[in-house]
This record gives sequence, C-alpha cells and structure tokens, in this order.
Amino acid sequence: MRTIGNAAKAAFKVLSNGIKKAKHKAEKLVSGFGNKKKDASDSAEKSEGISFPVRSGIGDSEDCPQDYKDLLVEKPFKDPVFIEMGQDPDLISAEFRKIGKDVLFLYDIDDTLYHPSNNLQKMERKFLEEKYLSFKKDGTLETFKEELSLSLLYSSLFYNYVGISLEEYWEMLSEFDYLQYLSPDVNLRNFLLSMKNIRRCCFTNGPRDRAENILAKLGVLDCFEVVISIGKYDKTFCCKPLIKSYEFVTKVLGIESPGNVYFFDDSEINIIKAREFGWNGELITRDHNIIDVSSRILQEINEDARSLHFQKVSAVPSSKMPSN
Repeated sequence: MRTIGNAAKAAFKVLSNGIKKAKHKAEKLVSGFGNKKKDASDSAEKSEGISFPVRSGIGDSEDCPQDYKDLLVEKPFKDPVFIEMGQDPDLISAEFRKIGKDVLFLYDIDDTLYHPSNNLQKMERKFLEEKYLSFKKDGTLETFKEELSLSLLYSSLFYNYVGISLEEYWEMLSEFDYLQYLSPDVNLRNFLLSMKNIRRCCFTNGPRDRAENILAKLGVLDCFEVVISIGKYDKTFCCKPLIKSYEFVTKVLGIESPGNVYFFDDSEINIIKAREFGWNGELITRDHNIIDVSSRILQEINEDARSLHFQKVSAVPSSKMPSN
C-alpha cells in the first residue's frame, strides 16, 4: 500500500529547509559581494571545461544527437557508487549519504529504464537458449524455462543445471553484444536531472559491468547515486525477488522509511515482493513509459505535499494569524 503521506512530509521538509538555506545564502552573498568579485572571477575560470564523465566515447559518437552532446556538459555529476549483493552489508564501507527518511526512486535497469521494444532482452534470451541447447543434449526450451524459474538468474541456471563455472558463463555471455540494442536517451536524462529533492538509485539483477555499460550507453550513468547489482561470482546468487536482496538494499542504503521508497521494475514478482516488504511498487510493462510513470508518482507526491502544507496553515489559530 502506497504511503504518499510519508513521502509528502519528507518532500515538504526538504522544501522548507531548502528555502531557509537559500535565504541564508542570499543574505551572505549580498553582504560579502563587494569582497567576492575577484574570487568569483577566479572560480569561473577554474570551472571552464567541467563536463560529465562519459563512458565508451558516447558523447563523441557521430550518431549522438547534438542536443544530447549539449546536455552532457550542462551540469557536472559524479559517477554512482556500485555495490554488489552477496556481501555482508556490515562490512561495506562505501561512502554516500544514507537515504534515511528521504523519498527514494529506486529503478530496475533492463526493460525498465529502456523500453523492451529494442529487443535486447529478447535477443539475449535467444542467445542463451541456443547455448543451453548446445551444452545440454537432452535439454529443451521447456526445460530451459523450468530451470530458469528455479534459478532466477541465467548465471545460476548454467552453473547449477548445465554444469559450467561462473567464469565460463560470463566468458560465454561476453559473445553477446547487448549494447548494440541501445542508444542515448536524451529525454530520460533530462527528466532524471529535473527531479529535485528525490534520491535516485538502481537495483538490478545484472552484474556491475553490465549495469555501468548500459547506464553509460543510455547517457544516465551520472544521474544515480548508487547502483546495486548482483555479485558476478557470488555463488549464493542473491538477487530479486529473494527477500534477502530487499533486506540488503534496505540496510546498505540506510532506508528508514520503507513507505518513502518507490520501486520501478518490469517483473511482477519483483514488484509483489517489494510491496510485501513495505515499498511502493510500480510495474513497468510494454504499455508504460518510465518517464510517464515516474512523473505520475512525482505529481502525487507534490500534490500531497501541497495539501499537507495547506492543512498546517489552516490549523494555525486565528489569533496567531498575521493581521493585514
């Protein structure tokens, strides 16, 4: 059950603090303006040339739209922190600001941040089905489907049912060029950067290098704070929809208000488990666009925040209301 109210309170608190900080900065800027002209000039000179870190030369590609290239140099962001599941959360020392009670938009990557119409997942599955049949002489597409449902991950399927090592599996999968199905998404990048006071992270059943490459190819790598992925050589195969994966994310990110987490995924079972865990789950299907779904949630949060604000104003006793 979605708890928009909690998210609204968090958003309203951030908004109020933001206004106070902005006012303080403005007063400080005005009072010290006379002494800061030279410093500002020096800072401007040092800021020249700052740009987004871009993977794989995406920004230099001839196929890259000019408006996307322009967008890449608008605002400097750092790359996300990558964390692999299968570890002891207490031993992870990654440096980032914990989520706490903030509103968090948590995104799956495959068939969520990009639309399934590009056929990446379809062609990857076909590639793996063919490999499965070549390895397992008595295997069929039906046994592939059954064993995958038990394994949850392709890597687990090949490790447990085909009998190859994880090293051999990832070497085999490297033959499949998944990046050929993707292209920079200017609209997605622009939308993600437009979200203010909303924390953004990724939670994927892919390994780190795949997640990093896909986010970079889409042009949104630096739009996320943290990316949580499977461990490439983790033989516990910690992944969605296992409850331990949601527990891992909660502990590592320092989530204190599950109701303020909005999780977007293309898998129904992953969404069901997320809701059971107390998160808000949004199922992304072929009929959905991730920008539209995210925008709808943002609107609901903002409307509830405004409603909360007016309720607080209305609750002020008339004797304490300012007179005209």
